[in-house]
Amino acid sequence: MKLDGLQDWIVSPDGLGSEISALKRWSARRSFSSVEVERSVEEQAPNWRRMLLAASVLAASDNFEHHDIALMIAQAAIEFGADAVQRDAGALVLTQLSNMRAVNLAVEKNLVNPELEKRLGITETLLATRRMIESEIALGDGANIYGNDFQRDLWRELRQARWTSATAPTAAGKTFLVVNWLLSQIAEKKAELVVFIAPTRALVSEIEKEVLSTGHRFGIDGLRVSSLPIAQFGDGMAPTVLIFTQERLHLFLNAVPAPPSIDIAIVDEAQKLEERLRGVILQDAIERIARSNGDCRFVFLSPHTSNPDLLVADAPEGTDVAVVPGASPTVTQHLIAASQRHRKPKEWTLSLVDGDQEYLFGEFLLPDRPVGGQLKR
Repeated sequence: MKLDGLQDWIVSPDGLGSEISALKRWSARRSFSSVEVERSVEEQAPNWRRMLLAASVLAASDNFEHHDIALMIAQAAIEFGADAVQRDAGALVLTQLSNMRAVNLAVEKNLVNPELEKRLGITETLLATRRMIESEIALGDGANIYGNDFQRDLWRELRQARWTSATAPTAAGKTFLVVNWLLSQIAEKKAELVVFIAPTRALVSEIEKEVLSTGHRFGIDGLRVSSLPIAQFGDGMAPTVLIFTQERLHLFLNAVPAPPSIDIAIVDEAQKLEERLRGVILQDAIERIARSNGDCRFVFLSPHTSNPDLLVADAPEGTDVAVVPGASPTVTQHLIAASQRHRKPKEWTLSLVDGDQEYLFGEFLLPDRPVGGQLKR
C-alpha cells in the first residue's frame, strides 16, 4: 500500500476512523473539569501507541484534514498522555507538522520536559534537527523564529510582493508572522510608519500587546506603538506602529494636517470588506491610504477565504502581488453543543459536533434554572 493510500485508510471507517472519533470525544470531555461523563465514553481509553503512529503517518500528508487529525492526536497525547514517553511522542508529531510554537508552549506549561532532542535516538534526532532547520525563518542580526509551511510561504511573499493576500484558519500564525515581519522591516530601515487595521477594539488591544511584547527583540530605538488616533504619530519623527479599527483610522487621517507617509498597511480580518456598513468604512480607509501613498505595501489577512485573490485585485497596474493560500490549523478546536434535557431545565448534555454527527459525551447541572427567553441550546 502506498503512503497516500495508507493515510486515507487510517481516517476511513474501515481503518481507524472510529478510534479517531472516540479520541476526539475522549479529549473533548477532559477539557471540562466538572462534567459528569457518560460511562460508555469514559471506558474508551485510547490506544496511544496506535494513535500516535497514525498521527505520525498523517503528518506526512499534503491533506489539511489529515494534518488536523494528526494535530488533534498529538495535542491530546501531550495534555492527557499517561506518561512522559507518550507526551514526547506527541511533541515529535508537532515537529513533523512544523508546529514549533506548540512544542515550546507545551514545555512552558510543563506538559513536556525541556530538551526533547536529548531524549531521542540518533535517527530521530537527525530528522528533528532537519525539520527545525527547514522551519527556521531568519529575522536578521542572527535572530530567527520557527514557522510552519504556511508561515514560511507567507514570509517569502512578504519579502517580495507589494500587495499580499494571505488566508488561513484562525490560529494558523498569520498575525504572529506579520508582526515579526513588520518589525523586521522597521529594524532594517525599510519602513517608518506602519498601520495595522483590525475590526474590533478587542483585536486591536491583542495586536498592540503582541507588537509591544515582540518589539524588544528587534532593538528599535524610539519605537512608538499606539492604538490612539493622535496626529503627532504621523509626524515621521520616529518609527511608529499604529493599530486602529477602521473608524479610528479615519479619525487619525482626519487629525493630521497632511496625509502621512504610510509605508505598510496591514488589514486583519479582511473578509469584513463584504459587510454592508463597516465594509464600506474599511474600503474607504484603504483607498485613502492608497491614494496618498503610492508606494505603500498592503497585506490582507483573512480566515479561509475562498477567493483571496480578490483582495489584491485593486493593486495598481504593474504592482507585484502575491496570494498565499490556506494552511493547516495549529491548534485543535472542538465544536461543543450544549442541550437541555426535555422538561428538565437544570439538566444539560454536552455533545461533540463532528461533521454532520453529534456524539454525546457528558452532562452537567446548572445551579439555577434559566429564566426569560434563554435558548435551550
